[in-house]
Amino acid sequence: MTAFAIRHPVATVSRGIEDLVIKGLNSKSYLMKGACAVLSRVISLTVFPIFLLLELTFSRIPKALLAIGNSEKFHRKLDKAAKYFFAIFTSPLGLHSPEGVSGFFLKTPPSHEVRPFGVEAVYGQKVDQITYPKSILELQQLVRQAKEQKKQISIMGAGMSQGTQTVPHNSSQIVICLKHLNSISLAPDGQTAQVQAGATWEQLQIALNNQGKSSIVKQASDIFSIGGSIGINCHGWAHEYGALSSTVESLEIIDASGEFRRLSPADEQFRCMFGTLGYFGIVVSASLKVTDNVPLIQKATEIHIDDFHAHYQE
Repeated sequence: MTAFAIRHPVATVSRGIEDLVIKGLNSKSYLMKGACAVLSRVISLTVFPIFLLLELTFSRIPKALLAIGNSEKFHRKLDKAAKYFFAIFTSPLGLHSPEGVSGFFLKTPPSHEVRPFGVEAVYGQKVDQITYPKSILELQQLVRQAKEQKKQISIMGAGMSQGTQTVPHNSSQIVICLKHLNSISLAPDGQTAQVQAGATWEQLQIALNNQGKSSIVKQASDIFSIGGSIGINCHGWAHEYGALSSTVESLEIIDASGEFRRLSPADEQFRCMFGTLGYFGIVVSASLKVTDNVPLIQKATEIHIDDFHAHYQE
């Protein structure tokens, strides 16, 4: 944990803010609620931006400069530095919502603990081991091992699930985190993107934006993983397209026997993969439809609630 704090100081402070907010929300003592509310805001307004500036100056900017010779890597590092830069100027929002900005810098340190986001104190559980496969072959071997040992598998992506689906039945079961399976590639025709399940929407949006593209349906927040969003079949603000499944052209999965399979909408199991939390297999990657990234203008019209249905239909 100490080594993680040194390598990721901003993430460590962000986790501290998050823990204070959660502790305050779950406390039955008004004194504790007030203390957590004040302390989380003080840290968000003072310590957090200082650590942002330090990490930006001594880590993010130097890494971007060292990557100048590699265009793709340079832009990736520059986008990361820009995220820190903008977070410094938006940190005053912490006065209203202490975790509003810092929540985008949360990282889950390698540990032997499964902590569902938002309900850690209630459902967090220590386990014997959390595995981090770096290839599809490693993942297949883990599934086959679990089958031989007759163990349950629970899957983690970004670790942001608010339910207990990532928590194993007991500490001896196999917990697999897919964070390293996060590659992203845009098809030559620019119509689809092949995205591995451990990639987050933030990573996908940055990669697509560099090509003038954007996802069509995504969760409102960028901190979730692609695999996690498929597991719940989320919707987003693009309500006219429906749920995420409407933009998925194909899936690559590992089934219960450890076999690698490619699924298209014509396959019965394809439909079983959405909203079932990995019950029918582990999503490895998805081919997602993408669109051009164009500037939008947000407009609002105030109407009486009695007129809403007619206005919406129109």
